[in-house]
This record gives sequence, structure tokens and C-alpha cells, in this order.
Amino acid sequence: MASVTRWFDNKSTDIDSVLKIMSSPEKQSEDGRGRISFQDLVTRKVLDENETIELKGKKITFNLVRYTYNQVSVDDSENPLPIEDRTVPRSGSVIVYTDGMLVRYIINRNSDAQRVLRFILGYSGKGEVIKNQPILKSDMFIWLIKKIYSEENAIDLEDGSPALSVDNLTEFRGQTEDATNMVSANGDTIMNILSTLSFLLESNLMKQIKFNVEYDNHSNIELVLSKSVIGTSVKNYSGAFEDKSYTSLIKEDNDLIIEAKIYLVCYLIILPEIIQTYEGAIDADDWNSDKHKEFLKNVASDLQKKINHRVENIDK
Repeated sequence: MASVTRWFDNKSTDIDSVLKIMSSPEKQSEDGRGRISFQDLVTRKVLDENETIELKGKKITFNLVRYTYNQVSVDDSENPLPIEDRTVPRSGSVIVYTDGMLVRYIINRNSDAQRVLRFILGYSGKGEVIKNQPILKSDMFIWLIKKIYSEENAIDLEDGSPALSVDNLTEFRGQTEDATNMVSANGDTIMNILSTLSFLLESNLMKQIKFNVEYDNHSNIELVLSKSVIGTSVKNYSGAFEDKSYTSLIKEDNDLIIEAKIYLVCYLIILPEIIQTYEGAIDADDWNSDKHKEFLKNVASDLQKKINHRVENIDK
């Protein structure tokens, strides 16, 4: 599952102009400012015509651009390695979308995402591509685990909105209190109270969680949340986007378009609603340090009951 980040274009507000630049065959090498350069860029627009979907009353126009390039390391030693030994092929895709105001990008890169986008767009100025990725708090991950563990699955939305619920936590990762080790667990039975308690007690800083979301006519969206990236998988998706097949596309492109739509739902609806509900819980004093402690005590109590029951039945 590839993780993605979101950015917006501070130079152009026209999606067609941006797509024309991105799919242009006239690409230049990006020399960079250090020991690595990007070369031999090839891009391809997946949909001949932009597609429009409606999300929460807004019309979103989008397309998908696939790219490949070579990442070449500089070797200025006396006996440099051949260029083929210093070349790493890279590939990925960029979701390009607009609500009619700003052009935004969702790209399957993180630390070098801005540089890759500038390379694909041929931008050379300052402030042309700006990060637009929400920074997620470790405490929000704990709050989500508590909701799932306590079977408080519903995310409260405004009246008349489709239902949104979270369920089936399947992975979490965190850092121990002394910051020397990472702790993690995964699998369909991760909400077993033993693994949950052990993890929560060992983890001082929650790094990542994976869980399932149900929203409107999307019965299952697998969502991975980290501090500054999100992820999903079309393989584990069930819902309305499966109904439309792009017969003119190869299967890989077809899956990428479906995945693009899932990411748009995640960024434009699911993630904002989860963040808003979490912040509302804090404002209403439904989530704070005391509630956190109470949650841990409840998990510990459940674990002790399970141990007691097991001990009592060992010799029976």
C-alpha cells in the first residue's frame, strides 16, 4: 500500500493547463542541489477526458498522471561508477483535481514529493507547490482506538449526512517511552485485549494506525493514518466505485482511477469528519487525559477478567 501526501498549486488555477504541462513530452532534467538528479522523465495522462464526481455537494474534477523517471546519483570520485550503477528507476502517479478554485495534487511520495512535483510540472520558482497535508496527532490515534475498542463506531455528522463509522483496527505502530524501540502489531484479531493493552502500555507515541471505514455507499475503505501521510488499498475496497469499469483502460490504470476516487473521498470527507469529531470530543470534555486513563483501566480490567476466567478453567 503506497502512502500519499497532498499539495496545491500556487501558480495555476486551471486544471487543463496543468495537465497539459504535466503530459508534455518536452521534459528537462532536474539537476538538483545535491548528490542526486532526476532525469528521463516520461508522463502519461490516464483519462482522455477529465472526470467529475460530486462529493458532499461539491463537484470535483480530476484526472490521473502516471510518471517514470531515473534518479541518478552523482559520483565525482577518481574512479566513478558507471552511470547505470548509479541510476534507480522511479515511478508513480499523481491525482490532479480541482473544486473550481485551486488545483491540488495527491502524490505517492512524501519526503521528496515537492521536488518530484516541481520536476513533473517544470516549475523553477519559489512557492509554486505548497504542502496541503493535515498533520495528525498521536492522541487522535489513541482516541480512534478507544472508539473502536469500546464499539463506539459512529462518527457524528451533521443532520442529513450519510453515516460514517470506524471499525476493525488491524494495525498500529508506536514508540516506547524511552524512545529506543518501536512497538507494533497487525492482523485481523488485533483488537484482542491482550495485544491492545500491551501495546497501549508500551507505546508513548502512536505513529500509525490502520482500520476500516464505512461511509454512505462505500461499505469498506481501508485507511492508514500516520502523522503526515495517509494510505488506502483498492484491493480491500468495497463500494460504489467498483460499479464503473473503464473498458478502454488496462486493469492497472482502471484500479488507479478507482483508488484516486477513494483518496478523494478520504481527503475531502472522511479525514475532515474524523478530525472535526475528535476536536469536538476534546471541546466537550469527552476526551482528555482523564478519559485516556479511564480507557486504559477499562482495558486492564477486561484483561484481568479474561485471565481470571482462564485460570479458573485450566484444570477443569
